Amino acid sequence: EREARARVAAVEVLTHDPVESAIGPLGRVLADADPRVRRGAAAALGEMGRARAQTRTVDEVRADAAAQLLGRLDDADPAVRGAVIDSLARLGDRRAVLPLVAKLQDTEVEVRTAVVRALGVVGDPRASGAVLIAARDREGAVRVQAARALSMIGDVGAIPTLVALAEDSGPVEVRRAALVALGPLCAAESPHRAAGIEALVRGLAEPSTT
Repeated sequence: EREARARVAAVEVLTHDPVESAIGPLGRVLADADPRVRRGAAAALGEMGRARAQTRTVDEVRADAAAQLLGRLDDADPAVRGAVIDSLARLGDRRAVLPLVAKLQDTEVEVRTAVVRALGVVGDPRASGAVLIAARDREGAVRVQAARALSMIGDVGAIPTLVALAEDSGPVEVRRAALVALGPLCAAESPHRAAGIEALVRGLAEPSTT
């Protein structure tokens, strides 16, 4: 236990002060027996976008860190999987999009929520179809993130899905997120713009969403 605490402390230092040379060692620590250490290593790798580059460009450092993380998307611990996903989002490497999409089938709602959030942050249009499917997830938390992600991706073709979410019978947070997401998408001309504006007007009439 004392050794594990020491390893946790070490990766926390690298989270606050990331250095390029730590990427390889952190990648190996992602296989540590203690999930706390693995979570810490994942978090530290996610900060490599602001590491002091020594021999490579920032993009090369980001790509190296992302490659280390992609190998741990199937970690046995859901919290570790979530940390890996959050760090991939912070790195913003678009090569992570397809592996992240595959994790939308994860059994843990926290992991699926993290995946949808990450896809929104990365903002790659290739993820739009998968996020549209996530908008029908049985868990409200996932649907909330799906609404936000669709707006961040900027796909006006998602307006009909957001209109449906604006009338979601589940948590009010889903309807609120859908209405907020519709705003920027309805600012652009599209075949779905009128339906989106109508949904926004209806939303104004529901006190719980405003």
